[in-house]
Amino acid sequence: MIEGHSFYKVSEAQEILKNKFDYKITKSHLRYKLEVFECYIRIGNIMMIPEDFLKYLTLSLVLFKKTKNIK
Repeated sequence: MIEGHSFYKVSEAQEILKNKFDYKITKSHLRYKLEVFECYIRIGNIMMIPEDFLKYLTLSLVLFKKTKNIK
């Protein structure tokens, strides 16, 4: 895809978050977070998540929205 960057499908990202970060999330909530954070690319109907962004998906949406409104 993009040289030097790794991307994951939603289901793959969900497994990585569960195994690496001990963070459980449903696929629908994960898709919602991706749309709020605007951190995905779409290839056809598939959402792809950059590897570098996975750790940020464990953040609270409430905190993100409050911080975004303050700025």
